[in-house]
Amino acid sequence: MKKDINAILLEIILDNINQAIIAIDNNNTIVSCNKTAEDYFCFEYSQPVQIESVITNTNIIDNIFRAVTKNEFISYDHMRLNGQVFEVRFFPVNLREISLIITAQNVTDVRKITREKQEFFVNASHELNTPLSSILGYAEILKREKKYNPEFVDTIYRQAERMKNLIGDMLVLSELEEGKELPDEIIDLSQIANEVLSAYKPKAENKNIALTAELESLKIRANKEKITTIISNLIDNSIKYTEKGGNVLLAIKMQDGKKVISVKDNGIGIAQKHLSRICERFFRTDRGRSRAEGGTGLGLAIVKHVCNHYGATLTISSKEGAGTEVVVKFMN
Repeated sequence: MKKDINAILLEIILDNINQAIIAIDNNNTIVSCNKTAEDYFCFEYSQPVQIESVITNTNIIDNIFRAVTKNEFISYDHMRLNGQVFEVRFFPVNLREISLIITAQNVTDVRKITREKQEFFVNASHELNTPLSSILGYAEILKREKKYNPEFVDTIYRQAERMKNLIGDMLVLSELEEGKELPDEIIDLSQIANEVLSAYKPKAENKNIALTAELESLKIRANKEKITTIISNLIDNSIKYTEKGGNVLLAIKMQDGKKVISVKDNGIGIAQKHLSRICERFFRTDRGRSRAEGGTGLGLAIVKHVCNHYGATLTISSKEGAGTEVVVKFMN
């Protein structure tokens, strides 16, 4: 009797939450469904039934098959004809009774607010870029003329440059979050790595850092700009947080059957307590050093976002005073 009461209470709770929930078994039979799901998917549930017989949306059926066969979590936004946006999610469960849970939730207002915030930021950033470019240009002229206090002029130039870099990184992150479509193509990771190495060679030489590479010719389907962003940010971070005379190694290799980008240095390292937060926006383990090096605090947040887009794993291992290794592993 107690079990029946618990089942009734669970049913009442599920029927009164503002989220559609469907559970299916290994035969694609609906074994549980709440009232919100009936309303959203437009059917009445009274007994176990094949999901294909009540839901005809091919995208949903295809994602059910993909989530179950690949044991993969899937999430996407579905826009209805009336303009409402629903976030549909597929959670593989791998139980004997349940193989998959499907949820759908109205996120129209959330997406609208996010879009308005992004539009405001993008417009403000473009407006800020113009005066910053002028400040940098005039500061450059003052540096050449050498009539004014060089320390003051250099401070103006460095801070304006830092602000411009910050705006640039925030725009990149905003575009990634917006889901701006950039075409994927077959690209050679080693070729992109060599281009990034050439760009960062002068910066490494200024700190007497040995920037070396071990590159295998590996190809993946991805967007060249996004992969360049990953490698550039990882190299830039390693150079910033490695002392003069140190070493930075970029590797493109096969590891455990997966294609890997690895950047390893013998720099200052990261304390264990900070590793879980290191990819958060604007999180810095040493704010003073980061500002001095021109860091924006967004590099790893951008890397993580691109990795998520391609289903790649991002692993960071580090020891304070002994260096850091960042590994990006592409799953397919």
